Amino acid sequence: MGFPANQFTTEYWFPWYDTVYMNTYLLVGNTSASLSATVEIHIGASQYGPFTIAPNSTLKQRFASKVDGPVRVVSTNGVNIVASEFTLSGSQNSFNEVMGYPFDQFDTEYWFPFYDHGYPSLPANNMRTWILLGNPSASQTANVQVFIDGILQTVPNSNPPSTTFTIPPGANVQPRWIGLQGGPVRVVSDIPFFASQRVFTVPTNAFNEFMGIPLSQFSTEYWFTWSGSVYTNN
Repeated sequence: MGFPANQFTTEYWFPWYDTVYMNTYLLVGNTSASLSATVEIHIGASQYGPFTIAPNSTLKQRFASKVDGPVRVVSTNGVNIVASEFTLSGSQNSFNEVMGYPFDQFDTEYWFPFYDHGYPSLPANNMRTWILLGNPSASQTANVQVFIDGILQTVPNSNPPSTTFTIPPGANVQPRWIGLQGGPVRVVSDIPFFASQRVFTVPTNAFNEFMGIPLSQFSTEYWFTWSGSVYTNN
């Protein structure tokens, strides 16, 4: 969806970046009509830039052989920007684009409508789903819990078993629960953070990612631009 002009800011985050198993680009648009934007891109512990983006222009940037996260895109000279990440994935180059999450809208709770990692446990199911949890804090550890169908989930492969993800400053985790299908999904933290859900299908690795809906932005009405089940399966 388009990003509202009254929510423009100087910093956006993404949970992940991947040009090893996928083909990922970062797009950074300068929303000013008169000022150049000076932009840095941080992927995990790596920093790129600064990049200078002319007024009303967009930077399209790809970093070869890089897989890491989270991703921080920041305008260091105070000029408002808008950022997205688009990805080509799998044997058919499936396309997905996700808008960056603005740093001034971080929340402590996010929701998703559904979770589906039926493959390979459920017959005729080709869905594989990861929940990505990012901690943008430079100094605080985030303690995060995930509820699916109202049930608190165990951290995969934790020993001893734990129900809390401990995420260091500037880090992220990417859990999945193989064989689990249900919803809604509630993700809650003791400090502001951000979350997305990444879905891959089998066998073509078609890909989709969308950011969680923050609790503070819940509403009673939502709109979509189109619905159809003739040429697509909605």
